[in-house]
Amino acid sequence: MKETTTTTESLAVFTPNLITRIKTTFIDYIIMAVLFILAFKFVESFDTHQSLIQLILVIVIISYEPILTSFDQTIGQKIMGLKVYRFNSVKNEISEQNLSLVNAYFRFVFKILLGFISLFTIRSNPFGKAIHDKLSGSVMTFK
Repeated sequence: MKETTTTTESLAVFTPNLITRIKTTFIDYIIMAVLFILAFKFVESFDTHQSLIQLILVIVIISYEPILTSFDQTIGQKIMGLKVYRFNSVKNEISEQNLSLVNAYFRFVFKILLGFISLFTIRSNPFGKAIHDKLSGSVMTFK
């Protein structure tokens, strides 16, 4: 599969293909898994309040993707040369704007709930948007 350039009403968006997006997600999930393992090994050294510390660490690690996506890029996105933007900023050809933190959390929740089903819809969308992109008002492009 090749990356595609979509031109609609003078808008050109260079979107990644399905394999590139899966690689990006895989990299980020590996990073999150390693962080979980390290965090829980770290918590084992505490005698008290392990549950509270574990809960805080889980929240922090789960926030990895939404926070990094809203402020810049996740490590997987950076390695693969991708970036998530607000779709309207790209569509209206104004300066590309980062996704808001709230929309980044919505995007992440929908991505988790829908899984890879969401990604398999990118070929049917002229802008290469997965379902979680449509629901959160985002678009993933090459940076």
